[in-house]
Amino acid sequence: ILSQSEKDQIVHEFRECTNNESLKRYECSFCGKFELAIDVKMRRLGELDISVLNHAVQSLRESSHQPRIEVFKPSTIIDGCSYVLCHLCNLSVSHNKFQTLPLRSYANGLWIGDVPPELRGLTFLEEQCIARARATRCMYKIKLGPSGQLAARGNVCILPQDTSSFVS
Repeated sequence: ILSQSEKDQIVHEFRECTNNESLKRYECSFCGKFELAIDVKMRRLGELDISVLNHAVQSLRESSHQPRIEVFKPSTIIDGCSYVLCHLCNLSVSHNKFQTLPLRSYANGLWIGDVPPELRGLTFLEEQCIARARATRCMYKIKLGPSGQLAARGNVCILPQDTSSFVS
């Protein structure tokens, strides 16, 4: 049986783990990942050199003819003065400068802006028809030996799709 002080400690720890501040999440300015507030880093706009990302985005805009590719998502700026960096994007920063291009960053062409009004509200099938790539997947369950242990295995393949026949 637990003593009253142990019960109080358990309740205190539960409240610490489930309060608003502990559960608060921020969206990374450079990749869009939602991460707990305690795990993100805030970097002031003027102090963080994003020239590596700017150069990558400019190259992408020219090579892919997508002028809407952005370096970061402006709506994620905190109080108009700080970028939010998730753990992975922050690993690419050294001495207040991006040394490498974060793998999941918008600067890799993973974000080309907000969805235009004409494309909002599409059905699943309509989205599949106009997508530049589509995913196929295969998942299966395996029963391993006499122990009856179950496992899941699978893969996903991303296939490019020519949408020129739909565009007029």
